[in-house]
Amino acid sequence: MIDAGVLGGAVPTHPVLCAPALIAEAAASLLASSGASLSLAELQGAYLALHRAEAAVAAAALHVVRMLVEHERPQRRKAESTQTKAWLERAALLGSGDASRLVAAARATDPDRGALRGLGAALAEGEVSRAHVDVAVKLLPRVPQRVLEERREDVDEHLTEKAREFCPSDADTLAKHLRRALTGGPGGLDGDDWPEPPAASFERRQCSWHVDAFGMTQVRASLPQAEAAPVTALLGALSAPTRPDPDGPGADAPDERTTTQRRADAFTEVFRRAQGHDGGAEHEVGRLVVVATEAQLADEPGAGGATTTHDATPLSPTALQRHACDAVVDRVVLDRRGAVVRMESVGRLANRAQRRALAARDGGCAFPGCGAPATWCEAHHVVFWSQGGATELSNLVLLCSRHRTEIHLGHWTITVRDAVPWFVPPPWVDRERTPVRNSLHQRITETRSFAADLRRPTRGSPDDADEAA
Repeated sequence: MIDAGVLGGAVPTHPVLCAPALIAEAAASLLASSGASLSLAELQGAYLALHRAEAAVAAAALHVVRMLVEHERPQRRKAESTQTKAWLERAALLGSGDASRLVAAARATDPDRGALRGLGAALAEGEVSRAHVDVAVKLLPRVPQRVLEERREDVDEHLTEKAREFCPSDADTLAKHLRRALTGGPGGLDGDDWPEPPAASFERRQCSWHVDAFGMTQVRASLPQAEAAPVTALLGALSAPTRPDPDGPGADAPDERTTTQRRADAFTEVFRRAQGHDGGAEHEVGRLVVVATEAQLADEPGAGGATTTHDATPLSPTALQRHACDAVVDRVVLDRRGAVVRMESVGRLANRAQRRALAARDGGCAFPGCGAPATWCEAHHVVFWSQGGATELSNLVLLCSRHRTEIHLGHWTITVRDAVPWFVPPPWVDRERTPVRNSLHQRITETRSFAADLRRPTRGSPDDADEAA
């Protein structure tokens, strides 16, 4: 408990003074305990309860910050809260940005005057996290003032609902869509007005590549700022790590790739997609020629190794299945003497109409927790083409490169219910293997519709009066 001598010999009774010591005491007791006698379900329940308690403590901290700001009110309005920010930086060792965000979150979640009263209440109940609050607070200055004045409760309710449903990174994605739809800003990158580079800088552009002693292709490029902006932005988006919802399926399977590995995957993904958008009648990813004997195709013992591509690159059965799913594959069958027996096409692609339908249904990568848009995805056969799966909408699903590989590795499986794909996690992710869906893309569409509704003037507003005149 609190040392009475620290507070002038009096034992504190005010909750603001008692609560921190009680919380610290409970945490110390937990840290000194062992979970050997507890079951997995009990430990999981304890963590979720602790996660909710952590949110409640965060709400209490914001409440104390509001009290600190209240003590500044007698000062000039211009200097309001600067004293609290400076004190937080000095005493709590917070950075300037963290201190500013803390004060902003405290004000926004004020149950009497805050713009995010509902979200603050959800935080106090442990339904959302402090990170969700930061996402919403960052959005507020970018929402038109008229919308906040007329539809504050609707905005608060919408942000709270999405915070309850999605992890902070996905909630941030939805917030960006809401901002762009409200302000009419570009759907792409922030800061489109890149300055034109000097002529000398433009002339220094270069790109080169070579194959090293280990068979790895080394690529080096120097690009002017204007040309590099969309390249780095796209690579940055493609190389973002997958952040599964801690409360949802896949929570135990984080993205374990290093930063450089993710960037390498993003680099190759850009060209794979560009190769598929050549304006032809079909979305062709590429053309692969597989060279094999009858025995190799039948995977007979002693068949003489794996199949290869036309340039003698070995091709595993898993790789062959993957390419047959989303590429045009020409298979050259040789006899034992090396003569061509036959040549056949073993892959078929979704046409443009089918891709448009898939984009409307799936919205993007259908894998749970993935936010990749439809333009970054390929049409994957639920029942592999090599196993007789038809190129029909009921047997197709949009998947990004990483999650298409995950499916081909057999970790997750796909089942179709009422013409909608559901994903069955492996037992180490969900022991019950309960099928799940990715609802993020549908929520993006709902968010943009909500933004369109917010942009409509309410009856009696100045804009409404101007239209009537």
